[in-house]
Amino acid sequence: MRREVFGDTSSFALEIQYDLAASDQRVVVGHFFYWVGGRQVGDGGYPNLSDVFECLANVAGDCGKRQGGTLWTMSAPEIT
Repeated sequence: MRREVFGDTSSFALEIQYDLAASDQRVVVGHFFYWVGGRQVGDGGYPNLSDVFECLANVAGDCGKRQGGTLWTMSAPEIT
């Protein structure tokens, strides 16, 4: 299993763990995690990373164009 981290785990990062032996050109097998404030978020329950990568493309395309409504007015304790 290989591991790649994109970003700074002490603030915000994405981590993927993938298995080249179990993957092919259409499907990447592994696990996906977010890191926020030095803590790993999620259980890695995405065995098909190809699906995750497709969703991330939409997130990147929306960068700077999202609206949060009341979410932006909430404090951290209210959100968590």
